[in-house]
Amino acid sequence: MPKVSQAVAKETRRKIISCSFEIVLHQGEDALSFLTIAKAANISRSGILTHFKRKEFLIDEIRPMLSALILEPLDLSSPDKFLKSWIKIIDEDASYRQLLTNCKDIMKSVGGAKNLIDLIQGDKEEVKHALCYAIGYATIFYPEE
Repeated sequence: MPKVSQAVAKETRRKIISCSFEIVLHQGEDALSFLTIAKAANISRSGILTHFKRKEFLIDEIRPMLSALILEPLDLSSPDKFLKSWIKIIDEDASYRQLLTNCKDIMKSVGGAKNLIDLIQGDKEEVKHALCYAIGYATIFYPEE
C-alpha cells in the first residue's frame, strides 16, 4: 500500500478533528465514536487510528475549540459583567445552552466551571459568588433541555 503524502495526512487529520468537533457540538460527546467520525469524515476507522490511537487524544484536540466557543460571548472583565453576559447568552441563545450540555463532560474533565474563577477578573470572592449564581441560574431556569 503506498504511503500518503504529508499534505494528505495533514488534511485527513484536520478532517477528523473538524468532524469530531461538529459531532460533539451538535450531538454531544456520547455520540462521538470512531465509527461516527469515520462516517462523517468519509474515512476508515483505521484511518482515524493512524492519527489518534485513543478517543481521549482526539478530545484533547477539540477541547480548546469548545472552550473558545464557550468563552466567546462572556465578558470576563468583572464578576458583574460576567454575570450579566452569562444571563444574556443563557436566556437568548438555545444553541449556547445546547453547547454547554453537549460538552459538559469534556470540560468537566479539565475543571469545568471552576476554571472560570481564574479567568474572571476581580475580587475572587465576588467571582465565586457570581459564578455560583450563574450556575444556579442556568440549572434552575434551563435544566438540561
